[in-house]
Amino acid sequence: MLEERDFEQTWLAKFSSSLDEIAGEEIRQAVIEGSDELSSHSTRQEVIDWSKGALERVDSLVDKEKRKRIMTGCACSTQSLTCRSCGEPMRTPRMLV
Repeated sequence: MLEERDFEQTWLAKFSSSLDEIAGEEIRQAVIEGSDELSSHSTRQEVIDWSKGALERVDSLVDKEKRKRIMTGCACSTQSLTCRSCGEPMRTPRMLV
């Protein structure tokens, strides 16, 4: 049986894949640094702080066009909560605010 992944885990996997495909392995590693310390036990603030830092690292490491492609590559449909790229269903995301 496949383990159900929550929204954050699914988004992080898509984000990482998009980074690797568009910006390369070195930049992907720099951007996702610290993500392995996040878990279902992480507080909302920890997730927010890591996400903010990751997006700031993307901003500083890639140009505007690549940023758009990276973020579009990890976008999911919020209406149906199904990933547009792979069609994988996701659980309702935790509220981050």
